[in-house]
Amino acid sequence: MPFSAASSSFLSGKYATAAIGGAPGSGSASGSAAFEFGCVSWSVNPTIMIVEFVNSLTGGHVLREGTFWDVTGTIDAEFDFGNELWADYPTLPIPGSNLTNLYLYVRQTAKSQYNGVFWTFSSVIVTAAPMQVAVTGKPTYRIPFAGNGTISPPGGTTY
Repeated sequence: MPFSAASSSFLSGKYATAAIGGAPGSGSASGSAAFEFGCVSWSVNPTIMIVEFVNSLTGGHVLREGTFWDVTGTIDAEFDFGNELWADYPTLPIPGSNLTNLYLYVRQTAKSQYNGVFWTFSSVIVTAAPMQVAVTGKPTYRIPFAGNGTISPPGGTTY
């Protein structure tokens, strides 16, 4: 039987966002208490720990096993002077702080709707807090993070 794939559909990242507590279906229409970043971009880098076995029984070969999932990533956002990140967000995104229920949406049907394809992280730890201001540009900040719990990529499988 030949391989059969669904027809392709390519869409932009319009309304892509990063939200803390922005669970699917909890969008602005339902009065969600999520904190949404003024997201410019985000990235995710899932990895797996590899354990190597080299002993008298491996036959002169290195045997490897994938074991524990991990993830690092970043959220890049514009500085919102109306909702100052370090004053209005419930947990300061400073190095070492824990952000729970992080959702990274690839695309939504409209802003702040929290629907569509997304990544879910039960918890991440902020690893740094760099900010950049260009005299001729706009203030932006980056929140690099490392996973600290379960990871669910688009599609729903939890690792």
